[in-house]
Amino acid sequence: MKKIAVIGLGQFGQTLAETLTQQGAEVLVIDKNEKLIEDFKDKTALAVVADATEEEALSAQGIQDFDAVVVAIGDDNFLVTILITTLLKKIGVNKVIARGIRSSDSQIEEKILELVGADRIVLPSVETAKRLAQEVLTTDILNYIPICEGYSVVKIESPNIFFNKSIKDLQIRDKYRLNLIGIERDDKTNYLLRSSDKIEPGDQLIILGKEEEVERFSKNNEEE
Repeated sequence: MKKIAVIGLGQFGQTLAETLTQQGAEVLVIDKNEKLIEDFKDKTALAVVADATEEEALSAQGIQDFDAVVVAIGDDNFLVTILITTLLKKIGVNKVIARGIRSSDSQIEEKILELVGADRIVLPSVETAKRLAQEVLTTDILNYIPICEGYSVVKIESPNIFFNKSIKDLQIRDKYRLNLIGIERDDKTNYLLRSSDKIEPGDQLIILGKEEEVERFSKNNEEE
């Protein structure tokens, strides 16, 4: 079971926490607003009133042991988002996802979040929160792009069992009901694939398919 922490219980944070919980994750939510936590405590595994800008408060929750932490603070608290992101990386959180803000300076703000250690930056919306929940729970997925209802393009780490095998031999479409549309290797992407092309260690696969098939594929290979 994945352990995910969500800091900030605005609409984005609430939607994300509820979606993660519904999909089987163990979710910790943190907010300094006692009423928000009280209203939300029955919707997730653990809801804690705490000031996430305090390093001791974060460490007390064992935050460094979580698979991912999402900083879901609102637009009017960008400096707080920077501080919390910095603290989380200092404590040793492996994956920090920071909620960006919609403004004319959004590119500058995203660059700042990257500089302080954010592993991923997302712009807020209800649909984004639901998609992010899917991505967070499927650990091998590096990028997740919905293209129409029920279908997505994802970039995913190649499973070990694919190494040194050709696309023809793998029969990805027949076995997994997914379409391999590209392979990224050494920061270069090949979209003109041949059946004789082989998968190498470190390759990232770009796959198109139904979301449930993508999730099943990732979980099966994670178990292997």
